[in-house]
Amino acid sequence: MKIILLILFIACNFQLSADADDIKDFEIEGISLGDSLLEFYNEKKILKSKVDWYDNRKKYQYLAFALNDKNFTKYDFVDVWTFYESKDYIIDGVSGVIYFGKNKQFKDIDHCYDKQIEVADELSKFFSNPDRNGPNKFTHSRDETGESSYTDIYFNFGDDYDITISCYDFSKKNEKENNQQDHFAIFIRSTILGDWLGK
Repeated sequence: MKIILLILFIACNFQLSADADDIKDFEIEGISLGDSLLEFYNEKKILKSKVDWYDNRKKYQYLAFALNDKNFTKYDFVDVWTFYESKDYIIDGVSGVIYFGKNKQFKDIDHCYDKQIEVADELSKFFSNPDRNGPNKFTHSRDETGESSYTDIYFNFGDDYDITISCYDFSKKNEKENNQQDHFAIFIRSTILGDWLGK
């Protein structure tokens, strides 16, 4: 049974529909780990959505895609990571992103911090003795001023997978110069991908 990771816009609650036996049972906008991205989009759309965020990372292991779809119901963007040599674009990581705004589900960074705890507490209910860590605050490496940060709550599921719930707080300068926006994100990934990203 697939378990939908969503945030209800009215209740502003993180909810899962049933207990999960496998992290691959979780989905964000219908997308789960182990799926082929070709199940959702044609290759032209996939390649158009490719992003090069990790130029300083080890090459030829993963590809990243930022998907914007008018059919998304809960998230502004869905980011996906696939194996570099996978002709079927097999998904090894998926993240849902919601930007802040006065008339949006997350108003500002302080509101995000509060909701981040609520989301993590809700997620904790679906696992027996989850390995939970955080919230931990870090300086964002892409801002040389040190004024941008992200705060993570991290769940580890053995040696294979993890979930990270994050709030990103960018400096005004970074927002303007690098087109960054403050946002909430939930990220499901393999530990191999996490290691590649330098978690």
